[in-house]
Order: sequence, then C-alpha cells, then structure tokens
Amino acid sequence: MRILQSLLLSAVCVIPATFFSVSQPSSVSRTSQTTWTITATINALVFVPDSISITFGDSVNFSLASPHDAVEVSEATWQVNGNTSNGGFQVPFGGGLAAQLGVGVHYYVCTPHAASGMKGRIFVTAPTSVRDEPRSIPGVFQLFQNYPNPFNPSTVIEYLLLSPGNVTVAIYNSLGKRVRVLYSGDLPSGTHSHRWDSKDDQGSLMATGIYFYQVNVGGLVQTRKALLLK
Repeated sequence: MRILQSLLLSAVCVIPATFFSVSQPSSVSRTSQTTWTITATINALVFVPDSISITFGDSVNFSLASPHDAVEVSEATWQVNGNTSNGGFQVPFGGGLAAQLGVGVHYYVCTPHAASGMKGRIFVTAPTSVRDEPRSIPGVFQLFQNYPNPFNPSTVIEYLLLSPGNVTVAIYNSLGKRVRVLYSGDLPSGTHSHRWDSKDDQGSLMATGIYFYQVNVGGLVQTRKALLLK
C-alpha cells in the first residue's frame, strides 16, 4: 500500500450525490479555524513557505524580521517583481496578521526586496458544504492523495475499488465547476490510477490554483484537493 504524504491539507468528502459543489463562504459555518505562519529572517530574502493553501476563514500570521513587510500586489506586478500595492492586505515591517483573505489567489511581496524576488502566494479556497469524512467508504472504495502534490504539469490520481463498479473520475476548479473528466466507465476491483496533465476537456492548460479531484462509484463520492503550481 502506498504511504501517502500530502504537502497540503487534504480534503476527503463523502456525499451520496453525482455532483460536486462548493458553497459560498457566507453560507458555511466552521467550527474551527487554522492560523498559518509565514516567516522571513533578517539574513534571507525569502518567505517560508512562499506558497500556502488555506481555507476561507483561516488566519495568516507573518513572522518577519524588521527589514521585511508583506504587501499584496496584482499577479502582473508579482510576475515582474514589482512592489505596487493593489489595495489588498498590508503587513507592516516586523510582521503581524494579514486581513481576512477572500477566496482566490493572493500575491504578495516584500516591498524593499521585491526586485530580488522576495514574494509569495496564498491560495484561499471556499469550505465545502459537508464535513470531512473518513478516507474510505467501507466495502466500496478508497481514494488516495494525488502524487506529486503540489504538481506541475501532471499528477497521478489513484484509488482502490473493493468491488467492481461504474466509476467516474473528474476534476473541478475551486468554484466547483467541472473542468475535466478523466475516466467514465466500468472497472474491476483493484487499484486504478489516472494521470491528469493539468488540461481541461478542451485541451487548454489550467492556471495555477487549487483543484478538486473526485471519484464517483455508483453514486458514492469522495473528493480531495490538489495544488497546481507553475
């Protein structure tokens, strides 16, 4: 059996339906939040980690040495190592908590060191409308974490069928829109895998971000998160 280690928080959802949905943050009540910490030392021009994936409602704390701040910028500014704020969050020199972040990708830089490539990204996803459940449906199937994860440009999705069944494997973006069907049909019991090349059904490459891969076996569904980083 493969030893699974996720590089981000994995989400496994079991719902008796043939579709995947992500609720709007305002419609979901969460019982707990997580505080994430990003650090930067005085001798290194780098945020650690420089990319994280969080759920809406989580907090991000910047623990920074005094020469460093963190200012949100546009993707275009981030790509060219600029430091012009886009009006988003601003963490002062020495660190502190970022303002609550909306769903999407947030790009940020250290303003005095942006030209040197000191920058990072925060991926914020909407919480799913159901609680996390065990990673397998007893007697039916088990969905594993994709590998590698994060990935670029491809990743492998693997699952174990404990009995033959009709299987659909699909990819959804962070808004719950289906972008790719990797497989649909009958399969025997055993371990099966599919490689996703980060393309949609039209053959277009998908953008950096959080994606959900879902395995549906006879109406029983499991879903996990994957992170595409370019």
